[in-house]
Amino acid sequence: MSVQQWKMLLSDCGVLNSSGDQQIADTVHMRARAALVAEIMPGTTVPSSGLDFAGFVLALAQLSIERSSPSMRAKLRHVLGGEPDADALTEAATSLDRMLRGARTGKLAVDGRQLLEPAAVRSISEHETELQRLFYHRAVRPGSGLLDLEAAVQVARDCLLFPRLLTKETIGREFKAVGGGLMPLRYSGFVELFGRLALASYSRSEFKSTLPDAGSKLEAAFTAFEGSEAMDEFTLEER
Repeated sequence: MSVQQWKMLLSDCGVLNSSGDQQIADTVHMRARAALVAEIMPGTTVPSSGLDFAGFVLALAQLSIERSSPSMRAKLRHVLGGEPDADALTEAATSLDRMLRGARTGKLAVDGRQLLEPAAVRSISEHETELQRLFYHRAVRPGSGLLDLEAAVQVARDCLLFPRLLTKETIGREFKAVGGGLMPLRYSGFVELFGRLALASYSRSEFKSTLPDAGSKLEAAFTAFEGSEAMDEFTLEER
């Protein structure tokens, strides 16, 4: 886990709330990596690679300690400095438990396998033209063939999904589910993202009876786009 991934995870869970927290997260990641390397290969320079699972757990423990009160922090650091005692270990465990219980548990992304249902595949195939127009009009740079998160939010707005049915948090969650991070998406990834956004939007309880499957949810998203101001805008630009 790289430092960027570490901080992204903490941010998603609501653990990072200030610039001070960001600095603590940087320091903790570096210390955890250094501790693991020193244990395996004493005297070795710490590489730039990230944390394995053991390092991740250690980093969480260190972070909970750094977020404790100043008086308790000095005592708890003994746990990580090779001088543990029973009280310090208990308090460290309690501190970690408190931090984890206070973290937000991120919602799961939608089940992308629904996009493999015959009706969903057919809908995507029949609306290939609309998908291409959306993608290439909202690419990072026209003609670049890449779509970033900010452009994905605009696509959701074009289809009248955001902010009426989706939040930026949900769009970001589905974006990361497609690409495994925040790197811009190519067209194939965008098609999956569009499908995921349609599923996330129309899986709400009020659409359960009228839009029962993935195909109908996709059709609803395409219909909304076709009736939107964005469609008119794209048509004018293409003339």
